[in-house]
Amino acid sequence: MRYADIRLFLRGIGNFSMHGSRLRGLTAGLVLAMALLPQCSHASFNLTLSPLTNIYSWAATTDPSSTTAKVLYYVKQKFGMFHEPVTFNPLTEGTTIATVFDNTSVTLGGRMTGSFCTIVLASTTVSGIFDWSIPGCHSYLHYPGGGNQEGIYRVDGSGTQIGFNQQWYLKYSLDQDSLVTLSIYPPGTSLTTDTSGFLSVSGSPTPTKVIVSSTPRSGETFDGSFMNTEMWDSRNSSGNTVSNGIYFAQFIVTNSLFTQTTRYIGVYTIPVDIIRFTAFSTEGISPTSSLAKINYTITGDATVRIVVAKPGRRFSFDGNGDVQSLNAAGSDIDTSTESVVQVLTYNKRAGSYSETWNGTDTAGVAVSSGIYSIGLSARDAFGNQALNLSGGHDGPVQGTIPVERSASQSATDTTAPTLTAIAVGGTSIALGGGTSISNSFTSILFTLNEIAGTCTVSLTGPGGLVAGGSVSASSNTVTYSTSTVQSSTGNYTLSIIARDANGNANTFTDSFALSAAGGGGSAAQSFDDVFKSSIKAYPNPVRRAPLNIKFTLTAAASVDFDLFNLLGERAFHATMSYPAGTQTFPWDLINDASNTVGNGVYLLRLSANTGRQTVRVTKKVMVIRE
Repeated sequence: MRYADIRLFLRGIGNFSMHGSRLRGLTAGLVLAMALLPQCSHASFNLTLSPLTNIYSWAATTDPSSTTAKVLYYVKQKFGMFHEPVTFNPLTEGTTIATVFDNTSVTLGGRMTGSFCTIVLASTTVSGIFDWSIPGCHSYLHYPGGGNQEGIYRVDGSGTQIGFNQQWYLKYSLDQDSLVTLSIYPPGTSLTTDTSGFLSVSGSPTPTKVIVSSTPRSGETFDGSFMNTEMWDSRNSSGNTVSNGIYFAQFIVTNSLFTQTTRYIGVYTIPVDIIRFTAFSTEGISPTSSLAKINYTITGDATVRIVVAKPGRRFSFDGNGDVQSLNAAGSDIDTSTESVVQVLTYNKRAGSYSETWNGTDTAGVAVSSGIYSIGLSARDAFGNQALNLSGGHDGPVQGTIPVERSASQSATDTTAPTLTAIAVGGTSIALGGGTSISNSFTSILFTLNEIAGTCTVSLTGPGGLVAGGSVSASSNTVTYSTSTVQSSTGNYTLSIIARDANGNANTFTDSFALSAAGGGGSAAQSFDDVFKSSIKAYPNPVRRAPLNIKFTLTAAASVDFDLFNLLGERAFHATMSYPAGTQTFPWDLINDASNTVGNGVYLLRLSANTGRQTVRVTKKVMVIRE
């Protein structure tokens, strides 16, 4: 006798489903039952449940002994879920919630709520029970969207699965308003299945962190449109960042409206990898590009260390977890110039960055053409490493940077640099002297025809040699910053010994005059005017971090950076202290809630406070993220 394929369609408030592991558990029970009832055959029911009705329907089955005997169908349910080793044997378990002769559908009153599994049996007076369906289960806690399938959505701070910025968001829906307890347990925690099929932690281990404890959470609403979200920042109950590992998140959901107060218990995993590099690339030095670039993405706030080493060198970690270059044999750490070319260190928030290297060694001398080795490491404030040999990794992130210089860029270049431009306080002056400026100043910029090395600058004013001052070089620009505002009228003479990256030097002198207009106002007025006129925010619109905020101070000051949306709500605030001179604050587009700001127009307000006066300037910036 051939039997008709039986498919059961349950229409109610969600979707029944079952995992392959449940099928394996049920098969053992079926084999036993079929041994006792040799006339039985097993047909697999596909259980589904629509969101609007409680009408159960299925295709008719055929009695193996008689084609005319009426078939009695039993719809049975058991509280809980169906996880191995728990099985659902409808011959001995569950509650019959409906019976029907021959008719292949039944309507149940009310909306069914809770965690339960359903099975349909078919029986006749001739043969007895001869078939039942695979259990279909409805979970009280389930995926958002009204599907009622057991599970949660798990994403990190950037909507991915890598644990970006140590954040994990757990999203779920509930049948009804309930009290939720969510606890995080450490790697290695044992799990067990209770008599209702709920998966939970075994024994009474101490949680790493309790996220919520019997906290009210909303049901999904009738159309399944609402979900709840819990967040874990990868910290323990003491506030310390946890170590890497696979952690367990246990949900316990209670609702006193039902006979079984505990409606659901479930465990889900969270793969915690506190910080790591997820992208790394380099761009070399060429005749058309004098700066190399090191591009990377780091998933957590960390101190990033970059070591540029001689060609062919490999890297390892030292006892502090910092990347170090190995000797030529690759057997020991070598921090000498025999191996190390340059070391760069940065304190970075989680995000993507592009650092630059001007192709010079620690003495400021340009390196020869070749393929140089580069290694990266990162450590957070709690000592976690982006890569760790003891964790099974191969070692630090490492790669190469090609250096291919033109003749004028090469390390054998013997030509001294030339001076191509001078700007005092933002005003260009003529080479050879004779220029008069009208504003007080704190900075002088010298532009060379090639990459600058170490340079020396001295300035003489109406009162004699100007004491103090600092010199810095970036690319082909040398910046000299005075320690105090220069506002005395009269003649100034400056001298610069300009060196290129290869150590070739040239000496230049120039002069300019500060007119009466420069000293006609007070120092406070000069500070006000210079600060207001110098503020630039670029690129604007900004599509990717950072937004560079550049300004000039004629005196040391603290500067407040505030960003507001068009509703006047503050999204970001920072306070920094600066000496006199031209400064740049790079903002990484991260707001005070540690999230990337959304697209839109914002008001950027800078407030500079010298201790004697405060100057405020507001500008518009537009964020259009790619």
